[in-house]
Amino acid sequence: MLLNLSLPADAIIIDVGCGKGQNATSTSSSGPIDFTVGVDLELTSLQVASQSSNRTSWVCADGTSLPLRDAVAAAVVLRAVLHHMLDRSEEHTSELQSH
Repeated sequence: MLLNLSLPADAIIIDVGCGKGQNATSTSSSGPIDFTVGVDLELTSLQVASQSSNRTSWVCADGTSLPLRDAVAAAVVLRAVLHHMLDRSEEHTSELQSH
């Protein structure tokens, strides 16, 4: 998914709307990415995800208010989540650009 990007060896990727973590864990285990942060609103999905990777941190949060410091990530992944964000697209875009 991110293999075509030129990312530094210590890159951190944020996967917003990660669900059970399939994308986050495949991202952190394939390629030069050092660490992935999976973010989702569903705690039960994150509990399943947390059993799959030790190179991923799981955060229960809303994509419009990420509890992460600005400019921490090399990239933000949004897969199968944008249709949930349409009603607040400007709010989401602003938050994601800051990370």
